[in-house]
Amino acid sequence: MEPDRIPYSYFSDGTAKGIMPEILHKIEDATGLTFSIIEPKDRNEYNEILASDQHIDVRIDTYADYYQAENSGYKITDSYLTANIDKISGKSDSEVIAVLKKADMTEARKDLLNGTHNLLYCDSYADCVEAV
Repeated sequence: MEPDRIPYSYFSDGTAKGIMPEILHKIEDATGLTFSIIEPKDRNEYNEILASDQHIDVRIDTYADYYQAENSGYKITDSYLTANIDKISGKSDSEVIAVLKKADMTEARKDLLNGTHNLLYCDSYADCVEAV
């Protein structure tokens, strides 16, 4: 699970928190299955885990990219959560956009963002907000 997507997924004192793990716990209750959520220390480690040979049975925080899923060996279920891409702006009319480095959606939507703006790649959502 991504470690820094408040309110969707994050960790507090080693415990998975947010909307996505709550949904996963409801699935556990309904099916009798149990899951262990891996806590990466940051987004870099999260991406390393996904790229490694470490066996991951369920990824609860991806978007419906069938091409990526097929290449990664995953099957996609129907969506259980929909989230928009958010934009926050500062007081200036800066032509710099802070985006999350190494995020699925950043790379997938890069062509929409790049136009006349310069992209500032940040390590976390908190860093993006701080940059603004």
